[in-house]
Amino acid sequence: MAEAFKELKLLLQNSHLDVELKEGFLSKVWSIGQNHRKSFLCGKSAFERANIRQWIEYRVDKLGLGDELIEKKNLREALEELDGYLLHHTYMAGYGLSLADVVLYYALHKYLIKMELTERSRFVNLSRWFSQVQVTPHLRPVELEHVIFIRNPNVL
Repeated sequence: MAEAFKELKLLLQNSHLDVELKEGFLSKVWSIGQNHRKSFLCGKSAFERANIRQWIEYRVDKLGLGDELIEKKNLREALEELDGYLLHHTYMAGYGLSLADVVLYYALHKYLIKMELTERSRFVNLSRWFSQVQVTPHLRPVELEHVIFIRNPNVL
């Protein structure tokens, strides 16, 4: 799985370099997920696979690609939407980590790290999900700062 995360990280962090990527983003991400032993990243059922694809498309449509930033109003709407969805879900699709979680984690990191603690802590369900995903082994590269959602720095 570490190899899949490494390839996804490169694609997701350098997506702004490829002008054509927006059209091929889903296919490229999906291909990386399927080409590794841990193909559970692409879902276990047809429903999970469809749900994962939907969240990957959501990322492109609502959160942009690469260094492209969205307006604050649109970001708040997206965060509220995700927070509402995560009220009844532990992961974005299915009962475990998937490509949807990885793709959304990388998209949200650049926004959440810049927010004040009190602002990002308002999104309770999103905070829980993000905290859980960012401690997944091999997922968060060293260069990405750990996003804190609680005031006590001794509790991570």
